[in-house]
Order: sequence, then structure tokens, then C-alpha cells
Amino acid sequence: MKTVGWIALGISPAGGMKGADIAVGWVDSSGKVHIQDRFAFDKTKPIIDNTTQDWFVLQGQEQNGWTAIQFKRYFDSCDPMDVPIKDVLNDDHLPDGICDDILTETRICSSRLATAWSIGADVTTVYPEEAGYPITTSVGTKYFMIKMHYDNPRQTSNLRDSSGIRFYLGDELRQYDLGYVLFGTLSSPAALAIPPKTEQFIVDSYCPPEATRNFPVSGINIVSALPHTHLQGT
Repeated sequence: MKTVGWIALGISPAGGMKGADIAVGWVDSSGKVHIQDRFAFDKTKPIIDNTTQDWFVLQGQEQNGWTAIQFKRYFDSCDPMDVPIKDVLNDDHLPDGICDDILTETRICSSRLATAWSIGADVTTVYPEEAGYPITTSVGTKYFMIKMHYDNPRQTSNLRDSSGIRFYLGDELRQYDLGYVLFGTLSSPAALAIPPKTEQFIVDSYCPPEATRNFPVSGINIVSALPHTHLQGT
């Protein structure tokens, strides 16, 4: 490939990052070739496959801005983090994610976050005087959906929930529109594994261009933030 640094090749069950077996290779300053066996749970940083190393370097070099690595891998390694390469259904290619759990799972394909709350946050969200959340049909908003998470580890029955969200609408148009950006990493132990007694730990996350392409040229101003770690932190 016409690049220096690391290069990667992924084998995926459906053409996207989710569930992909990924090899990451590079040539260091001494000329030694390295390759890592990684696995992607989703569109996040692929973790190192710590079960078995199933990608093997044959040779490689980095020269004049090009990186070339020759490697091998078994067609079927019997590793759950390796996608088997079979002599069937390998000639058809579909856009990223088009077949991911399409028959067994319902997803929100597109949404605009209106507000969010979690334990520890303020009960009332007050916007700045000069900004407001726009309620309009010009951006395709037809309805609002509330998504709630419940925790009932003891499986207690006959519980009644009366929680909800109340919006206050104003008739005066604010100077600036306000919106939310939701970003981070998966909260699973495999994706967010912080070693014990670590004072500082960096977690890499990646934001696709689809999430920021509608930002104004002048940029955005952050007026509030709500860090949330689910069961992985406090």
C-alpha cells in the first residue's frame, strides 16, 4: 500500500467492522515486520485477540513511501474471533452493515437526541438564554421517542414506574439552535477494560465523518457535558 506506518486488512461476516477479524501490520525502523491479530466488536478500536495468534508474517518491507507485507492465515482457525474463509458466498459484496442482524434486531437508523438524563445528573436541564432546542418539521422530525433503561436485579414484580420527561416550549425564537452530540466507546469489559489502581488511562474512540459533516463552518460551542460510564465506572 502507498503509505507508511501501519496497514490493516479485515475479514468480516457482513462487510463492516462489526465482528471483523483484522490483521494490523507494520515495519519498524530496524526493518523488522510485525503483525497483530485483532478483533472488532463494533465500529471501535479493534482489540488484540489474546486467544491465539492466527496471522503469520512471511516477509515485508517499507520503501519509498510504500509498505508491503506478505502473510498467511488458516482458512478456519477454530478461533471464535477469526472469521472462517469458506468456498461459498464470497463473491457477493454488499454495502457496510446492510445485512447485520437484519432479521433478528430492530435498530434506530437515524435520530436526533433531544435530551438525556442519568443517575447523578441534574433533574432539570436549563438551556442558555441565547440558545434553544429547535422544534420544527423542517428537519424531518415527526415524533419523539423515549428510551429508558431499567435495572431490576432481584426480578421484583408488581413495580410501577411513573418517570418521564416534560418539555417546556417557548414562543420566542432563540438566537442559536442547540443540539446534542453523543460519543464514546462501548461499555463492555472487552472494549473498556481499565486496569485496577490506574491513576490515568486513555481510551481511544473514533468519530465517523457522518457525525460531524453538518457542523457549521464557524464551529460549535459546548455549553454542557454529561460523562456516563454505565457499570464500568462512577
